[in-house]
Amino acid sequence: MPRWLRLGTIFTTASALGISLVTSDVELDCKKFCALKIQKDMDEWFRRCQRSAWTTCHDLPIAVHTCQVAANTPCEDSYFTHTINGADLLVGVLDGHISGQCSNLLSELLPQYIAVWSLPHTQRSEHLRNAQALRLIPRLQELQHQLPFATVAQAAFEHLDADIQVAALCPPCSLQDREVRLGPAVSGSCAVVAHIGKDEVVVANAGDCRAVMGILRPEGTVALPLSRDHNASNPDERARVLAEHSGEEETVLSRNRLLGHLEPLRVFGDIIYKIPSEISEEYFGGSLDCIATPPYAVATPEVMAHRRSSSDKFLIVASDGLWERLSSQDAVTVVRNYLNRAPGRPGPDCDNPATHLIRRAFGSTDDEVVCMMAMADQLPRRMVHDDITAAVIVFNDSTLPNSDVFARARLKLMQAGSCKYIG
Repeated sequence: MPRWLRLGTIFTTASALGISLVTSDVELDCKKFCALKIQKDMDEWFRRCQRSAWTTCHDLPIAVHTCQVAANTPCEDSYFTHTINGADLLVGVLDGHISGQCSNLLSELLPQYIAVWSLPHTQRSEHLRNAQALRLIPRLQELQHQLPFATVAQAAFEHLDADIQVAALCPPCSLQDREVRLGPAVSGSCAVVAHIGKDEVVVANAGDCRAVMGILRPEGTVALPLSRDHNASNPDERARVLAEHSGEEETVLSRNRLLGHLEPLRVFGDIIYKIPSEISEEYFGGSLDCIATPPYAVATPEVMAHRRSSSDKFLIVASDGLWERLSSQDAVTVVRNYLNRAPGRPGPDCDNPATHLIRRAFGSTDDEVVCMMAMADQLPRRMVHDDITAAVIVFNDSTLPNSDVFARARLKLMQAGSCKYIG
C-alpha cells in the first residue's frame, strides 16, 4: 500500500511535528508536510485506477479514457466499453447502492441485452430466453442493428430490470443460487449508456449518472448535457412521480426521496420499491411503509440524441460521485484545459484526462488532493467522497494510429499496463 495511504503514521508524525493537516489553509499545510515520495505514491496509485484505449468509429479515431476511484469496499460502481460491428461504440457507467451486485451484473448483461434488441425479431426470442436465465448471449460483434438505439435502449433497460425481478422471485435451486438471484434485485444501480454512431450520439439514462458533451463554440468549449438527473430536484421527474401516485403526495417524495429513502427515482433493482408489500413480506421478510401503488421506481431510461459534428471534442460519462464535486461546465473546462496543454507535456496523469478530471474534483492542486485523500483515509472514506467512475471519450483524437505521438503514448501506457485496444 502506498505510504500516503497509511495515514495513522502520517497523522501521528504530523502531530509530533506540530503540523495540522486540517486548517483553513489546506495548501499551506500540505506544502509543509507532503514529501516528493508521497506525491509519487499518489501518482502511482491513480495510474493503477485508470485505463486508456483506442479504437475507430466509422473510420474516425477515438480515444477512450477511464478512471475509477473507490470509496466503498468493494467499489459499488462499474462500467463497460464495447464496439458493435466494429463501427459503433457503446460506453456505460453504472452506479450501484447497498452493494455492487446490481451494477456488476449490469456491466455484464446490459450491453448484451442492448445487443439482443438490435437483432431482427425472428432471432430475438431465442436469445431472450437465454438472457432471462441469466446466461450469456452472443458477442456484440456478431449482431446487427435493426432498430433505432432509443427503442433498443428502452427495451433493453426495461426487460433486464424485469428479468432481475423475476429471477429474485423464482424458487432458488440452492442457497448459493438464491444469493446470486437476490443480490442484484435487493441492491440497486443507476445506469447511463452512450451509443456513439456515425451520425449521432444517443444517451440512455436512468438515475443520477450523467453524460456531458464538450462542444467548441466561439465563446469557448461549452457543456452540452445529454442526460438529466432523475431525482426530486428535477421538476419534470418530480411531477411524473406525483402524477403516477396521486393521493400520496405526503409520502411518495418525503424528504425529497422516494418513500423517504431512495434518492434516484429511476433505477435497476431496488425490488422493494417495485412490488406489493405482501410479496416483500413473503420473500424478504419485510417491506417499506406506505407501499400502496407500486412500482414507485422504474428502470425506463430517458433518451437524448445529439447529431455529431466537427465541433464535438469529447464526451464525459460519469457516476454522481464526480458530479457532486464538479458542475457539468467545470468538468468540461477541466478536460479542455488538460487536452489543450502544451505538446510534449504529459503531466502526472499518464495522459489520461479521466484521471485528471477526478484529481481536480478532489482539489484544485495536487497538494489539496493529497490532504483530501489523507483525511478520507483517516475517516471512513465514504464519509468524505463517493465512488467515482469517469470515462472521457475524445473524438478525432490527434494521436492518430501510426503517428509518432500515438506510438510514444501507446508504448508508455502499455509499459504501465494500462493500455488496450477496443474492438
